[in-house]
Amino acid sequence: MAAINLYGVIAKDDLLKIFNMQNRLALNEEELDLVLLRQIAQECGYVLLGTEIASEAFSYNQYRDIPDLLARGGNKPRYIPTKTEFLKYANSDYYEPTAYTQELEQYLRTSCHLDTQRLSELMIELHYAIVLEAPMQRLLNLFVEYGIELSAGELHTISKLLVELSNHTRLWSNNGHTPSELAGRPPVVGRADHKSKKIGRNDPCPCGSGKKYKRCCGR
Repeated sequence: MAAINLYGVIAKDDLLKIFNMQNRLALNEEELDLVLLRQIAQECGYVLLGTEIASEAFSYNQYRDIPDLLARGGNKPRYIPTKTEFLKYANSDYYEPTAYTQELEQYLRTSCHLDTQRLSELMIELHYAIVLEAPMQRLLNLFVEYGIELSAGELHTISKLLVELSNHTRLWSNNGHTPSELAGRPPVVGRADHKSKKIGRNDPCPCGSGKKYKRCCGR
């Protein structure tokens, strides 16, 4: 379950390698198949498609997106956290706490006056949408769905925070790496620097202002 939530889809061979690397007692493919089939029968949240284990999130279009996801993952290195960190992903609501999640949470708490429960629910929804690489407008629509009215200034700030959050979120298409990690940037501790490599400075700003990123949220 942790592997599915972190990667979206993973080959059985890859899962076995990770499991056997992190556990003293090795698991073979026959034993893995028995566990998988038992869990799938209980509607655990993933399915077995040939040699691939895939999230049921792909069921909305009969799993046709999986080849595209695998192609986009290509030869990108796989992010493999420590066993302790890895198993946190077994909880489908888990997302890695970073300076960027904390900055957005703090802004939503103080400026949008969200209580703890609504803040947690919105952050989980935002994280999942980013993992699936939803467009910026979809992320902003979540605020509408939560009944949060944003002024022009708040929209501008939140758009900037969402861009940075997107650049530092572990994506299925990156085999669990963040866009920032694959861009070769060293990890940043503290406040976001707002100079993302995922969004080009001459690209249209994702906040929908119609301006170039460098003239809007990238300033």
